[in-house]
Amino acid sequence: MILQNQGLEAFVAIVEAGTVHSAADTLGLTQTAVTQRIKSLESELKLTLFLRSRRGMALTSDGTALLQYCRAAGELEGVFLSKVSGKTRGDVQLTVVGPTSAMSTRVATDCLPLYSKHPQLRLHLRSEDHSNRLELIRKGSADLAIVPAENIPNEMDSKLIKPDRYLLVASASWRGRKLSEILERERVIDFYENDSTTTNYLKYFGLNKQLKRDRLFVNSNQALLQLISAGVGFGTLTDSMARPHIEAGSIIALNKAQAVDEPLALVWYPRTQKPEYFTALLSAIK
Repeated sequence: MILQNQGLEAFVAIVEAGTVHSAADTLGLTQTAVTQRIKSLESELKLTLFLRSRRGMALTSDGTALLQYCRAAGELEGVFLSKVSGKTRGDVQLTVVGPTSAMSTRVATDCLPLYSKHPQLRLHLRSEDHSNRLELIRKGSADLAIVPAENIPNEMDSKLIKPDRYLLVASASWRGRKLSEILERERVIDFYENDSTTTNYLKYFGLNKQLKRDRLFVNSNQALLQLISAGVGFGTLTDSMARPHIEAGSIIALNKAQAVDEPLALVWYPRTQKPEYFTALLSAIK
């Protein structure tokens, strides 16, 4: 960012590169010069920005807060330069992270108009089912995240979006079987060990105690659908993901097609000013 001082430039370079050595290569400086700039910045701010170890440089909580400032300042710099020069910069980047269920079926479609209306925006959409999505924002790896509404942190701004609606589904070849028999004899297929979506669904309807077998795991929607369709097991899918396959006749909805909604929220760090493309992104994701 050309309007930031050299200390902040070195700070962002270390965060992005991971080490002082790599940051020095990026900036075309010596390691000593980069280190001195960071020391001067920490002295000026009276803060410790990094925890230094053999593994590299890890941000402190103060460093994370400064990184959010730098990213917001970079976006505003792009808006300013665009206004005074009449040119659109092409280096404005925003990353949105969320669960595969929402990212693959809704968010990508919601954001389609942004690519033509805001060509300067490099919008990255990332499916993250294992990672702590709030921590990705705190560490500067993401700008916005979709999280369960109950997990909205006090330090972030947020808006509620359309909930994920889950159905309990199984192979169409199981049509006519009693749900109680399926729960006792068949296996649940979930994404991974900590995935509690199906368990929560069954708890909601008081069905979880009927489960008798260990779960199976497959971290791919396509593979999950394939295994369920083949009768390997059963599990939960979002209505938007399951509906085309239900209509095609490869899977069926169990439990009388009753659904459970998981409230979701879009979260981000507060910004004193929101560039037009940022406001457009907030409006687009529903």
